[in-house]
Amino acid sequence: AGVVILETVIIALALIGSVLHPHLKNPGHVIVEVAFHSLPSVVGALLVATIVAIIVSTADSYLLAPSSALVRDVYQRFLSPNATDRQLVLMSRLVVILFGCLAIGLAFTSDRFFRIYLFAYTIYGVGITPPLVAAFLWKRANSIGAVSGIFAGVATALVWKICNLNASGWTLFGLSIPPLDAVIPAFFLAMFVLVIVSLLTPPPRKESWAMFFDE
Repeated sequence: AGVVILETVIIALALIGSVLHPHLKNPGHVIVEVAFHSLPSVVGALLVATIVAIIVSTADSYLLAPSSALVRDVYQRFLSPNATDRQLVLMSRLVVILFGCLAIGLAFTSDRFFRIYLFAYTIYGVGITPPLVAAFLWKRANSIGAVSGIFAGVATALVWKICNLNASGWTLFGLSIPPLDAVIPAFFLAMFVLVIVSLLTPPPRKESWAMFFDE
């Protein structure tokens, strides 16, 4: 319930801010603009703190996921198979620090970092969301369909970005398609491919769903 309320407030602030500040160079900064210029100081400070908390909670996930993969799949598997839990924890912390410093360095090298981050989040979202939704809601989904959906979503997002379709729009069978963010076509195409490939390939074993469903 708390998440729904927070999302509703953020959407409302974005809509109100777009009316109060219609000529922003970057519409993505509308909530920050509202916090600094359209709200009382205390409320604005709380809103900024909320924004920072959301960013930090996302950033730590991005740091922990690759560090865990690197330590478990590379360091432990190939370099130090007999590493103790204490050594693995220490190595994970060092890798997190390394990746954090790298991220900070990249942030200061270009003013386009925020846009790159948003696109990276788009790829991450369209890659993981369709298989995750299918894993919990559709027993017929299988690993082949999930992997196919991931590739389809990521490929669509990359093509959308390379061809700049999110800015210019395009024409299909004589119909003018308005500009869309890459996440929309990528998500729906990933879901479509996941469903079709899952239906055309053998169903998963029942035991593979035991962790999600009670048989």
